[in-house]
Amino acid sequence: MTAILQSISTAIADANPAFVIAALGLYIVSIVIAGARWRLLLGALAIAVRLRDTMLAHLAGIFVNNVTISSRIAGEAARIGVIRLRANAPIPETTAAAAFERLSEIPPLAILIVIASPAMARSAETRIAIVCGVAFVAILVLTTPRWRNAFRDWLQRRFGQERNFLVPRAAMVQAMGWSSLAWLQDIARLWLGARALGVRLTLPQSATLSLLNLVGGWVPTLGGLGAVESGLVGGLMLFGVPFERAAAITAVERAISYGFGTTAGAVALAYAGAWRWQHPFRKTPPDHTSGRQRKNHTANTA
Repeated sequence: MTAILQSISTAIADANPAFVIAALGLYIVSIVIAGARWRLLLGALAIAVRLRDTMLAHLAGIFVNNVTISSRIAGEAARIGVIRLRANAPIPETTAAAAFERLSEIPPLAILIVIASPAMARSAETRIAIVCGVAFVAILVLTTPRWRNAFRDWLQRRFGQERNFLVPRAAMVQAMGWSSLAWLQDIARLWLGARALGVRLTLPQSATLSLLNLVGGWVPTLGGLGAVESGLVGGLMLFGVPFERAAAITAVERAISYGFGTTAGAVALAYAGAWRWQHPFRKTPPDHTSGRQRKNHTANTA
């Protein structure tokens, strides 16, 4: 056991720092992507927020996910709470924007499964056909006016005519684009992490590891601890990577996604609530909506 740990430590020490820094940089880029995507969807529901606030909310959600056993549910609640705190955003519309954000990930996730299929199973053709069908149905439901109008009518009957919970089609298409960039970042970061340890992964292999990362994150443990690491190490070993090097690659990836993400999220969560200490008697946070945005919103709702 000591020899194995020593081999893993030696492999980590020999990691190429340039690739590790590049992987960390991509992770930081993913935070910007997530913030821009949610800001877009909130703006589509007439909720004006700053990119800084949506990035803080995203980081806060990462921290809560990584320190609670919630299968990511607590992180979503934290994101909504931070936006409520920072921008005085209404919770129903903010929750709807968060739901549409997750829906925007379905088509690119289906494409990711298609890319990973050659590395996952021999019956790749059947899996590709199924996933392409799922992606087509998802895009159809999210963008076709008939389905969107039916969904809008249901929401208005459920919550009232004066509330707007439906994201416009153009904004939804843009959100899918941001989600696609997020998944590309994830694949590239895993490739860079492996490259830092001298392992060259193919595109299907990197996509498969990204899927294993996703599935492990939904296991009800603290931040997917145990499940994510087992999935990554097992996947790398199936691709012919020795155990010690697979464990070292996983350690580098988790140091970025879990270690750095949790630390940055804790700082973001503390900073997001700092205005309460600065203004203890203010009941609501300052309104960051510009005069022009308020005027346009009033005209549109009149």
